[in-house]
Amino acid sequence: MEGLRHSLFAPSTASVLMLFGIVDAMKSMVEARYAAKDDNGKHLLPHPYEPWNAPKDPKNKDVVDKAYRAFKMFENVKEWTFMCLPSMWIVAIYGGDLPYVSDNIMDAITLASGALYSIATKMYISGYLESPGKRMTGFNIRRRVAEFWLFGSAACMAWSGAIRFGLVKGGANGWMSV
Repeated sequence: MEGLRHSLFAPSTASVLMLFGIVDAMKSMVEARYAAKDDNGKHLLPHPYEPWNAPKDPKNKDVVDKAYRAFKMFENVKEWTFMCLPSMWIVAIYGGDLPYVSDNIMDAITLASGALYSIATKMYISGYLESPGKRMTGFNIRRRVAEFWLFGSAACMAWSGAIRFGLVKGGANGWMSV
């Protein structure tokens, strides 16, 4: 069991960091939504949230728009996290099969890319809540990490498949011989 815990530490830690991003996004969405009140202190956006039925009064436009941006931001963070988790795990598990990549190097890559993804998610959240245009820096960093995991998982699976079917011989730390 100790070996399994050791092997799965990096992707598990990256997963937790990514899930904290969802929690942060949910908290930000709830805060923005409940801040939307009319002059009498009544909530403008009751449960269930229906953006298409939001009040159209111009004096509430800014808080209603911010609540809608927060809703879209939360949905985006959830979608991206759930799309990225499998690729991150595939890279973390199979990356050590790649030539010249040790398990320790793969753990460092997994932890660093997971931390970068989480920081980019935080940038995306705070930027989007401020204005739609300010979300792009965090979004683009997160997209690049997602692309790294997606293309990395494809490369890892291709190489591991080549080893599995005897096209190449995998060795310690991914060293190859044909």
